[in-house]
Amino acid sequence: MIAVQALEPESLAEWDAYVLSRPGTHFAQRTAWRSLVGEFFPVEARWWQARDEHDRIVGILPVFRGRNALFSSPGGLVADSTDAAVALLERAGGEVARDRLLWLEMRDQSAAWPNAATSTEHVTLVLELATDEDAQWASFDAKLRNQVRKAQKSGLRIERGASQLDAQRTVSVVLAEWFSPSALMGIACRLRIMAMSGCERLLAPVDRVSGRDGMLTA
Repeated sequence: MIAVQALEPESLAEWDAYVLSRPGTHFAQRTAWRSLVGEFFPVEARWWQARDEHDRIVGILPVFRGRNALFSSPGGLVADSTDAAVALLERAGGEVARDRLLWLEMRDQSAAWPNAATSTEHVTLVLELATDEDAQWASFDAKLRNQVRKAQKSGLRIERGASQLDAQRTVSVVLAEWFSPSALMGIACRLRIMAMSGCERLLAPVDRVSGRDGMLTA
């Protein structure tokens, strides 16, 4: 018997432990992401957990309500079984119907779930890291190595620091030219979430990248 419940404050640690214990999950499925998104964007969090007869979490679906649709955090639905996935999807589908929304969009899914149309228009690229620097460099093709060398010759420098990440200090002339304000906000969110939730287990640390035209400080 699968029961679907809204995420409550007393379950935050258990939710995060579940996310960390499952392969292929995303840092945006952790509860600090919910707090961060709520701070920056006018959306309502509707995070649901599926529990079995022993009251163990067997699936999660972290979604936000936008103006006319539900959309998930990157990583979307995670479930230990089809039954848990179906229960979560039925809960979300009920919300869509009740509020007369357009759809539920689950982003960056690692699995295809029952009765859910799948689009491959957008993808998440994952690079498998080698065990040492030389092996990683050797794994790059000639074009990529050439691009890296050009960046090095142009004065690009990476500085590693031990201080906490401060995404609100993200200032860069280059980034301002390359990205829209909404994209910059997304970058800031991702940097800050790493600081808030200890994402060193999920992501490599971000330090400071500088060059002749500007600097991104994290």
